[in-house]
Amino acid sequence: MRDSMDLMIQCLEILKEDSTRRGLERFLRTAARGLKLPALAIHLEQGERRRQLSCRTAGTRAVRFVFRLPLESRGVTFGTLVVGCGSLFQNLRVRKSCRSLALLLSTELGYRRREERLLRAAQADAFLNIKNRNAMEAQRRALMKRNVPRSVGVVYLDLNGLKQTNDRYGHKAGDHLLQRAVDFFAAYFHVNIFSDRASQDNCGHRYLEEKQAGQAA
Repeated sequence: MRDSMDLMIQCLEILKEDSTRRGLERFLRTAARGLKLPALAIHLEQGERRRQLSCRTAGTRAVRFVFRLPLESRGVTFGTLVVGCGSLFQNLRVRKSCRSLALLLSTELGYRRREERLLRAAQADAFLNIKNRNAMEAQRRALMKRNVPRSVGVVYLDLNGLKQTNDRYGHKAGDHLLQRAVDFFAAYFHVNIFSDRASQDNCGHRYLEEKQAGQAA
């Protein structure tokens, strides 16, 4: 029991420290060695994308029994913990510990997924299919931290007639006009486009970043 608790604490510390791919791979290695499992894997689903992380323990017996535990957050299943066992006895013996591992993963990864959703929402324009000023500022800070030389072009655009369109035809028509402008620039220029407006009535300008050095005019 003590060894199992120590293993859970160690795995929790790994997830707290790093819940990226590298941290999850370290989590799998630690859990597989601690439970003497021949194989352990995580399947994660993000929309239409699926990621699989796996670990096979060197020098152990072949996988003869497999069971799966769902990874859930607030009633939504976003992945699976797949446990490979070398014998029926091991299959029965490790189930309780593996359920605890699945709970740790569900809690920590579910929290990270909620953080990512909140960040995406905070950096998205509420009415257009582009990022907003928060995302633009984050991009600017990231560019300033880079050490390598990079050519960056910034273009501010003010769309004429937007207020009149909003007043006469409604905000949906104004948003449609803005989206057409965004689509035009996205189609003809390989740039990132951001909105910079204080409200739905005012869409002041866009920030465009060149993808590669030397593309700026």
